Amino acid sequence: MKKTALFLSLALFLMPSFAQAAANFGVAYNRGELKCREEWTDMTSYLAKEVGEELALTPVNVDAALQAFIDKKVDYLVTNPVIAAALHEKYQAQPLVSIKTKKGTEFGGVIFANKASGITKIEDMKGKKIMSYTKDSAGAYIFQAYELMKKGLNPDKDFAAFVIAKKQDSIILAVKAGLFDAGFARTGVLESMAKSGLIKMDDFVLVDQIKDSFPEVHSTPLYPEWMIVARDGADPAVTQKLKETLLAIKADSSEAKKAEIQGFIAPLDLAALTTVLKELKAPPFNQ
Repeated sequence: MKKTALFLSLALFLMPSFAQAAANFGVAYNRGELKCREEWTDMTSYLAKEVGEELALTPVNVDAALQAFIDKKVDYLVTNPVIAAALHEKYQAQPLVSIKTKKGTEFGGVIFANKASGITKIEDMKGKKIMSYTKDSAGAYIFQAYELMKKGLNPDKDFAAFVIAKKQDSIILAVKAGLFDAGFARTGVLESMAKSGLIKMDDFVLVDQIKDSFPEVHSTPLYPEWMIVARDGADPAVTQKLKETLLAIKADSSEAKKAEIQGFIAPLDLAALTTVLKELKAPPFNQ
């Protein structure tokens, strides 16, 4: 009896150490970790409750998101479509859903210039000082780099200076101040900063602006919005529950409003973006 009691006591003592660890719900960010947590904490808590599994919100800078996924530091990742395409093509990531925003299910990139720079079109950027965001950024580097490539320009060779900023907001303020001739940003960031009173839209020249029905200024074609992908080794039952829960989220829910989205839809096709990455020889297609 004493041996049995001792065994049971040891089993109860050891049981917590065998509890399943929380799945890491990664969110790539490009406007700071604080804003990421403000937007996605409630959503992560709601998903964990509905799925019935513990999820740990894991913010990762967009330039570290690809490697974080490869290193299995996250099980699920909210990320831009460029990283999603790379992960799907090279690392068997499973696209779960695409994000829907007030603007729809697509976005693009903007090239904007200081009015004193003399830049009105992409070809005018040669020999100028340019500021960009990380090279893993879809809307603030990849989309623009592809348009530059089509016009025969290489960001690594054809500019007097090419500097990477830590935040997209910093790019816009630096170009406004004349510290750089032109910069790249995701669609919507200029409008957001103008709404906050930090800039005016007419502070800048919009380079090769495309005028169509899309409500935000853009210099590149539109591509699929951000999406959520699952790691190949993630629990398939949890992954399926998570996908079903995401697709059921309504635009008027408090979680969607906090994340500044309108909900989720079935994942959009990434084939066109995969082609862009391969033509640019962008990571991980540069090996």
